[in-house]
Amino acid sequence: MGNHHIPFPRSSDQAREEVESLVYALDGIGYRSKTSKSNGVMIDTPHPEPTLMEHLDQNIAANPSFEDINGQAIDWDNITNVNFCNNIVYALQWNNSLGSCVGVLKSGKNVAIDGRSFIFVEGQISQSLDNLNVGQLYRVTFVTAHPPILGAVLANKEGYIEFGNSRHIFMVYTKQDKHGSASKDLNWHHHTFYFRPFTTAETIILGSMTGNTGILFDDLKIQETILHNHDEVNKNGKHIHAHVVALHQWSSIHASWSFVDLESPIVDYMWAIGYTEGSTEVQGFTSVGLNNFAYNYNVSLAHTSVIHITIIATNAAGLRREAHAEDLLVDLTAPDIRFVNDGIGSDIDAQTTEEVSANWDVDDAESGIDVCEWAVGYQPFGNEIQTFQSLASGVKIISKVFTSSQVSMQMIHVTLRCKNEAGLQSSKSSNGVKISSLPPNTTSAEVQILPHSLTEYNPRNHYQGDTSSIRVKWTGFEDLTGLDSYLLTFQSNDKSTQISKSIIAENQDMSYCLLEGLAISNGNYSASVNAVNKMYLRSTRVSSQIVVSRILPLLIENSNLQLDLDNRTITATWKDHFKTQQPIYYEVSAGTVLGGADIIQWQETKNTFLEFQLPPKIKSVKALTGYISVRGVSANGMTTKISLANLSLYRIVSMIGN
Repeated sequence: MGNHHIPFPRSSDQAREEVESLVYALDGIGYRSKTSKSNGVMIDTPHPEPTLMEHLDQNIAANPSFEDINGQAIDWDNITNVNFCNNIVYALQWNNSLGSCVGVLKSGKNVAIDGRSFIFVEGQISQSLDNLNVGQLYRVTFVTAHPPILGAVLANKEGYIEFGNSRHIFMVYTKQDKHGSASKDLNWHHHTFYFRPFTTAETIILGSMTGNTGILFDDLKIQETILHNHDEVNKNGKHIHAHVVALHQWSSIHASWSFVDLESPIVDYMWAIGYTEGSTEVQGFTSVGLNNFAYNYNVSLAHTSVIHITIIATNAAGLRREAHAEDLLVDLTAPDIRFVNDGIGSDIDAQTTEEVSANWDVDDAESGIDVCEWAVGYQPFGNEIQTFQSLASGVKIISKVFTSSQVSMQMIHVTLRCKNEAGLQSSKSSNGVKISSLPPNTTSAEVQILPHSLTEYNPRNHYQGDTSSIRVKWTGFEDLTGLDSYLLTFQSNDKSTQISKSIIAENQDMSYCLLEGLAISNGNYSASVNAVNKMYLRSTRVSSQIVVSRILPLLIENSNLQLDLDNRTITATWKDHFKTQQPIYYEVSAGTVLGGADIIQWQETKNTFLEFQLPPKIKSVKALTGYISVRGVSANGMTTKISLANLSLYRIVSMIGN
């Protein structure tokens, strides 16, 4: 046994070539052994080279956001301490492992990241993937959240992902807000992993670790990744993808990369985090083996600080290559959405067309806007009509025509959701626009003229004696878009008098209007009201009639008031005593003295006679002198005057037995 070193002059031609050693032995008498040949060694002088990663748009995962299900999804708005295991529901294209508790949840609000559904997993679910390219790099991304149900606010949860023979653990932060209380507003965690399949068919598994609370999953993407070699000078920093996940006081750093070495295999990756290029203040160099991604869940970063990630790739020849990511700004604040207006300009409250429009202003001073999406629903943050769809970069106004069955006679809200370059997102919803092409509804509408009297007697409906003022009341006009105003018209039947007035609609059940300073003549009049909605569509007219007259009932001269006395019952008759063109009623009083009413007082009747009893306090009817008055009151409240000259006053002088 022996060894021998033979130096060779360095030559670029030797790089990337395999060198073999031939050895034979000579003994003392000159016999030579057989020649032995080594298995060769690759002359490797180049270092590993970083490459750019291109992620193809196609998502090869089936039913990635769990929208397609078999069974009834759980309504997110109604969950409390729901036992998901009792709900028999399956996400199509996914398999539930034995003993797992799985439930698909659905919300019409801004809860899910993609679509309307997401899945709760206690245990694991899996999906088979076919037609994979062996050895090709695939990126897997998804989001997770802690379920905010009773009994679930525990320590940070752990989940896992398996692809082929590889398993990786990830953390799920449980604190729902900065005060530590539970909330139904989910904080989604973004996760990124890479895999290389060993066969054309593999199985991907998503699961939760120990515990009985489970994890929420949504928006799974599996994308093939193409590697490109580029000039390192021009692409410095772009070979490493890095992002920070920040949730209140907790944060994590995620990075991914790719290197290539055509001569000898890469045997190890190390990564470090610092505040300057190549430094290690946050995390020292840590080996991740052959994984081309890494994450650190145990970091605390200050807002607007800048961190640097360094990757070192080592090949089998012991050669290393160091690469640095672009400066990574730590942005702990979500985008600032200042407003979301309905319409293409100032905010509108109503419209007649089915074209839904919105405009907004959003900004992120620290890291800038990455992407914005918009959704349309029947409630603030709703997505019942349209789930979130991406918007082109820089777009701040959008319009889309929907079918009449979707939006007509509805309150429509537009929700904007924006994510910044740091991965933080915020949402804001418009206050809503009512869509209707119909005029105000008059089915329950009613208009009433409130009669006004010039005397102490109230007029009957549809009559009044006051010719200087009109009081109108209305109610019951309805409109989805809201009422803007009312148009009141008061006119005589012959149109010789006509008064119109526009009145601002107020938020009250009844509306009133008083027309004063009039000088209208006796006659028949009508008051009509048209309601005008926010789109200035006018309703049909709703009217009420009234007779205006100052004419008093006419007292016929020389009319006789007939009186009959039977025992203690008096019957008074005054037929043809009054003359009027309006309905009339009578007020009767009787007493034992002039103007008195100790027998009856203000007794009303529509008849031209009245029968009444002498009160018990009148013990005797001998030589009884009684006085009775009858007053005629017209429907307009006008009445004959009571005076010595024209009072309907009669003296009863009746000899009643001895």
